[in-house]
Amino acid sequence: VNTRFLHEDMPYGLVFNLALAQLAGVPMPATATVVDAASLVCGADFRAGNDLIGPLGLAASTVQALRRRLA
Repeated sequence: VNTRFLHEDMPYGLVFNLALAQLAGVPMPATATVVDAASLVCGADFRAGNDLIGPLGLAASTVQALRRRLA
C-alpha cells in the first residue's frame, strides 16, 4: 500500500475531483468511500493530503466563478 498510486493519486486525483464535485453540487458517494477506505488502509488522511484545494479557494467558490477563472 506504500505506492505513489495511493499516496499521490488519492489526494491530488480523487480528493481534488471530490472538491470539484462538491463545488458543483454533484454527490460522489462511491469516490468518497474509496478515499476514506484507502485512508484507513494506508493510515493516512488523504483528504488532508491535498495542499492545493485550500489556496485555490474551491470550498468557497461557485461553478460560475470557476468557469470565469478558467476562461
